[in-house]
Amino acid sequence: MIVHLERAGQQFGPYTVDQLNAYLAEGSVLPTDMAWYEGCSGWVTLDAVPGVNLGNPAAPPAKPPPPAPRAAPAPQGHGAGAQPGGEAEPVRKVEELPEDIRKRPHEMEADTCLYNGWIFFQLHPWAMLLAALILLPLGLISALLVVPAGPFLGGAFMFFLQKKRSRKGGVGLIFMGFGARFPQLMLAWVVPWAIALVSVVPGILLIWGGVYRFDLYVVGAELSGVWDALSIVAGSAMAVVTEPKSLDDAWAMIQAALWTGVAQLSAFFTTLGTMSFLAKLSLFLGTALIVVPPIYLTLCWMFAVPLVAHYKMGFWEAMELSRDVTKKDVMGMAFYVGLVILFVLLGVALMGMGRVLSTGDTGAMVGGILLIVVGAVAVVFAMAVSASSFAVVYEEYCSKARKMEDVPQWLIYMFLAGAAGFVLSIILGAFQMIMSSYQTA
Repeated sequence: MIVHLERAGQQFGPYTVDQLNAYLAEGSVLPTDMAWYEGCSGWVTLDAVPGVNLGNPAAPPAKPPPPAPRAAPAPQGHGAGAQPGGEAEPVRKVEELPEDIRKRPHEMEADTCLYNGWIFFQLHPWAMLLAALILLPLGLISALLVVPAGPFLGGAFMFFLQKKRSRKGGVGLIFMGFGARFPQLMLAWVVPWAIALVSVVPGILLIWGGVYRFDLYVVGAELSGVWDALSIVAGSAMAVVTEPKSLDDAWAMIQAALWTGVAQLSAFFTTLGTMSFLAKLSLFLGTALIVVPPIYLTLCWMFAVPLVAHYKMGFWEAMELSRDVTKKDVMGMAFYVGLVILFVLLGVALMGMGRVLSTGDTGAMVGGILLIVVGAVAVVFAMAVSASSFAVVYEEYCSKARKMEDVPQWLIYMFLAGAAGFVLSIILGAFQMIMSSYQTA
């Protein structure tokens, strides 16, 4: 067993248990030194290490413990170590990269990962909720500013990974990326997004050349028309949230927004019918090239920032490793991301319903305000559980894979029943809209 020591904020080692017993006997190591070994949940005193024989240690040493060959990683949560002899050297990796990381077969089970995220959330619920509350506003701000997004998200990931592993670390760990690792974390965020944005250029050129013959004037007019159509649809959707005075008003406006969207699609397909076959083919292929590559690249590089934060590797090395491990099951990863987004949007939907109710009479207003609060709490809760589940996914793909708990059957049945009810309500709503349009005609 390999053991690391810490004294006065400096790390020493690693040592074997036999070496530690010898150093204890000669007084180079103290029983009060803190120790960590693989599998230990955190730093413990030396007497808690299995196999260590305290005996009768000599007087406190006047110098650090003797040097030992570096073989094992330092425990997580301690960014700098010290080589005996007084020369400080940062520990490059928190853990050794698993040798089989590129060879593992992967089959993403999104529901199982989310369920296990819930299990680990229960270990530290208040700390994770507080972190999610910090993550929501600061994450949005850092994403808009672009440059600090990688360091901030890297620190947030390390916080949830630490909590998932039941190791020590306060909320301040979220900001650990704003240190020596800042450049690599920043590049691990900026470079993948820049490449993903550039990947849409072939699709744009294909549409521009195949449909508009590279005519800037026609393209400008078409883009103006598309922008107007999107503005109309967005305005209708916004009206659903801001204008209704009751649930009946909201339902009527939802129908109006849906019909507006259908009308715009109908106009689009009418225009599409006037195009030649080659123009249509260019349009569909160009659209696919605009949509598919950025999504695929984003999914492939979703572990780049966590790998830089966890293993302290370079951003390009992290991007390559992330691509190698995720490309084996990109569809499964896409389903997981979609499920997480839906999970978070449930809280947003509750807030929207609360906004509609809050514009009614006194009773409805109180209920609406309560629903807004419940929705906001649901969003924070969903973010915390989702972040915990991402730590589960990361360990499955990029760290020491651990056995996950299976989702209870009753939970699967409840989810399927809810999904079936949702789909049925959409079908009934569409049928009602069609019948009402016939009655109006």
